[in-house]
Amino acid sequence: MTTSAQSFRRHARKLAYISFRHAQGNQVSQLHFVQAYLRHLHADGVRYDGTARTELAAAARAARLPTAHLAIPDTALIEAQFAFWWELVCDVAAAVSARDHRLLPDDAVLRRRISDVGGRPEMSSFRDEEMDELIAVLATYRSTAADELTPHDVTAHRFVPQLLRVELGFQGSGPRYPRRPRPEGSDPHESLLRSHCRHAQARAGAGTADIVDRIYLEVSRTLDAAGNEVYQRLIDAYNANHPGAEVTSLHIGADAHADPNLHTGSALSPVVSAG
Repeated sequence: MTTSAQSFRRHARKLAYISFRHAQGNQVSQLHFVQAYLRHLHADGVRYDGTARTELAAAARAARLPTAHLAIPDTALIEAQFAFWWELVCDVAAAVSARDHRLLPDDAVLRRRISDVGGRPEMSSFRDEEMDELIAVLATYRSTAADELTPHDVTAHRFVPQLLRVELGFQGSGPRYPRRPRPEGSDPHESLLRSHCRHAQARAGAGTADIVDRIYLEVSRTLDAAGNEVYQRLIDAYNANHPGAEVTSLHIGADAHADPNLHTGSALSPVVSAG
């Protein structure tokens, strides 16, 4: 097995797991995060290893929820979700590696996959409204133009807008979860955006930033730009929920610790509303 294949396997298994944490319960955010991560991996010279899909499928399915994730008593749902997203991570990796959007699954394939992995339409993650939204956003990556998207393009123009919407929901406006489902005594309005950006800056300053950190460094760079109304609404809502601990921003200025490995080239600038 080549070094690239070994590296892909390690990253793919990690991504299939950590993408749930960075999704914050939103599958559209999860897709954008996966896309950004795999485009960084491709820019680093690591290519898709097709044998990993079947050989690591059982291990991916057997994964357990990340720490602090909402407790899900239905183990069948957990297994089906990890299996579903393992397949989708491999689909995206193949398409990014070949720069060929035709390798992404279409609507029919994704809906058939639900039952293939043991999912059912009544399961929360596979309800029609969930799948309709995910399929619609995946379709925005199914084009020749999308084949040329860089990590910057995906992070700045797709992941960040969706991340802000998800974070704002947990500050009180979310129709399903206006606060994070947390144990008593923990902060139900914690900003994971803030936590991840601070962590990324610290690791960048120490010279140990990984791909996840590079994504959040790009998030910080994007939020450095003035005039983002949704971001200001998020800051205001966060401050209202944290009297006495108000902040002027939820990220740290991206220039605080420059990351020389961050790929910031932009071949295409899709609209902010792309998902």
